[in-house]
Amino acid sequence: QCIAPLEHQVALLQQRLETLEQIANQQPVAFSAELSTSLAHPSAGMSIVFDKVQFNSGNFYNNKTGTFYCPTSGVYYFSLELSSSAHPQSGHSLHAKIMKNGSPISITILDSDSHLSYLRRTSSVTTQLAQGDVISVLINFVVGDITVTGGGPLSTFSGFLVQRIQ
Repeated sequence: QCIAPLEHQVALLQQRLETLEQIANQQPVAFSAELSTSLAHPSAGMSIVFDKVQFNSGNFYNNKTGTFYCPTSGVYYFSLELSSSAHPQSGHSLHAKIMKNGSPISITILDSDSHLSYLRRTSSVTTQLAQGDVISVLINFVVGDITVTGGGPLSTFSGFLVQRIQ
């Protein structure tokens, strides 16, 4: 009579241990990529492809298409950083959006209304994704002659899984 409750507790502890081991053995999902060269004269509707991968655990970011394919349902964090030379008299502006399955979830605005010699803007977003969702960066608005600066960690796109959801 005393052994049955103990056996039940041992079985529960073994199940919890197996679950924790599965979680510990899961591969992290994270990436960071940058523009290897500057993007001159971008146009609205154009995807930005961050082609120089710095880190890509799981290989879920595609540096040929600029898309992240969600491998597992969960909460994710994404960050977009864009840089450009400022030209206060030119009136240039660029809006780029982080897109989830074709719908915007965050926006980064590079606007020349600045007396700085260099513009650097960041946007970030935390969102819930389902397995198979696609994240990308799309330019949706351009005014004037603007160049998104690449060739180093000046314009970057990164993301990582915060928490899996079963």
